Amino acid sequence: MNLAFRVYFVVGGLALLVASIALLIDFRDLGRRWEEDVYAHSKEVIKLARVQWEANPATGRVWRPYAAIFGIVVSIVLILTGFFEK
Repeated sequence: MNLAFRVYFVVGGLALLVASIALLIDFRDLGRRWEEDVYAHSKEVIKLARVQWEANPATGRVWRPYAAIFGIVVSIVLILTGFFEK
């Protein structure tokens, strides 16, 4: 793998790791803003799709920790790929 791709994977993985941890611990209200944006966008999608049910306000709040943990796992995979890929 080219050196530029390895650096890209490591730097991208580190950036995703930092953002995911900030989301998980709600650093400077990042988690609250993310929850509000998820809820606002889900209402827009429901209006666009003309679905019959209302948006659940708890959806974003329930999925925030899982999204952060998923981001941490993906970032670790990216970093390890950048370091150990031949």
